[in-house]
Amino acid sequence: MPKRPPKPATAVRRVNASTLARELGVRPQAISDLIKRGRIERGSDMLIDVEKAKASIAQKVRAFGKTAAAVEAKKKPPATPGLAGPSAPSPDVQTYQSARASREQEEAQTARIKRLQLERRLIDREATLTTVFTAFRTLRDQAMPLGRRIAARVATMTDARDIQDLIDAEMRLVFQQFAEKTLATATARIAGPDAKPADRDWIDETTKEPA
Repeated sequence: MPKRPPKPATAVRRVNASTLARELGVRPQAISDLIKRGRIERGSDMLIDVEKAKASIAQKVRAFGKTAAAVEAKKKPPATPGLAGPSAPSPDVQTYQSARASREQEEAQTARIKRLQLERRLIDREATLTTVFTAFRTLRDQAMPLGRRIAARVATMTDARDIQDLIDAEMRLVFQQFAEKTLATATARIAGPDAKPADRDWIDETTKEPA
């Protein structure tokens, strides 16, 4: 069987910035700006590969920009007269739409993180865990010797109410020292050195003894 002749390679279209801008329906200045920013590459002949430029714009330019929108519009197939219902988008358009949705989601997440940082509603996870662990280890070390400290005094007491009052007083002292020293220091570390006094006000509420 005779071999089929190879398919002719698709000719690469190379145009200048003005022609590309005209094809996309944008201002020439927009294309010039993309060239300066490295979003579009221009060859040594000062011409631009049209398909490479469109792909680069779809991947690197903000989805809500006019130039990217123009690329997307150029990729949409023209409507066929007499056929009902929307036509299926081409693979190129689907790829661009997926990339745009992913990019918009990342931009929204980044904006949310920056907003929370400005509102001081985010903290350093590792530093916070270390601070909390150290604080409660200090509380443990302060509370554990309580029994040894009052054992001799309790041994000579016969009234259960007096024994309970002594234990309560010693425990209250331990927690008061923890709140005034260890907890205050831990909160300052979590809030950060530039935190406002209001950021630490919750300590006063949590350390008050109930009536």
